[in-house]
Amino acid sequence: MPLPVPFLAVPDVVLGAPSTPAAPRTWYEYYLDGTERQIPDKQWRKAIASLEQAVKLKPESKLQEQTYGLQFIDYLPYFYQGKCYLALGEYDSAIRFFNLEQHKGEIQQKRDLWTELNKLRGNAEVQRAAAEGEDKVKRLMRE
Repeated sequence: MPLPVPFLAVPDVVLGAPSTPAAPRTWYEYYLDGTERQIPDKQWRKAIASLEQAVKLKPESKLQEQTYGLQFIDYLPYFYQGKCYLALGEYDSAIRFFNLEQHKGEIQQKRDLWTELNKLRGNAEVQRAAAEGEDKVKRLMRE
């Protein structure tokens, strides 16, 4: 007994159908990847890349920003980018991102994070000056 045509057509349609593309990632998925996974694992470059993607989708810092449902987070991407650059020894970039987060104005409302930003920026400035001094000494010794 021959099979009905619609029955034969279904497997071809199912097998030949392209897979459904993944939904685009949200700003908070990138942000949380960077701040909660990559930074604790000291994956500085990956964290910077994740935070850059978050900033492309949501450039403004905000405290108690709603992600989904009733979940809220403090969104301070430039602060965390500064921390990553500081850990990499890229002091000018760290200072630039700390200054940018300060300019956005949100972090001043969180006393503990504001204190940490100022401490880290001060450390970056000291370390940058020390590196510049060391370079100057090396240059003078070569001369």
